[in-house]
Amino acid sequence: MTASDPRPREVVVELERVVRRWHELPLDHALCHVAAVRGVLDELAARTAPDLTTPELAEPELAEPESAASESAALELAEPGIAGPGPAVPDLGPAVLPDQLAVLVWDACALGRGDGIPELLAGLRRAVAGAPGPEPHGAATAR
Repeated sequence: MTASDPRPREVVVELERVVRRWHELPLDHALCHVAAVRGVLDELAARTAPDLTTPELAEPELAEPESAASESAALELAEPGIAGPGPAVPDLGPAVLPDQLAVLVWDACALGRGDGIPELLAGLRRAVAGAPGPEPHGAATAR
């Protein structure tokens, strides 16, 4: 943590713990926890997304598509996670998740949207620290 680091100390400590634990996991265990990490990434991405309600950041309105083909083309041109379908954070695999987490944590804190991040990271660390076990109550298993 440097003088220009926007992250509070408790955020830095929790992030280091999560990243260290992630790197210690065997690949099969890490794969079991990808959904939990991606959920936190989505939460952080929502915090760091630009506010599109301000006129200077809003996208110009697109003309009404004339056909299903042009509507499909318009969706393909839309930026994923902001103006169109798809995740806000690209899925680059389990090895990159700690880096994506670190960047989004930094961005959220730099924007002054870091409230609750230590608790969010602590919950993620506890989830990742647990060994992959039986499915949660009521969840179906793929066999």
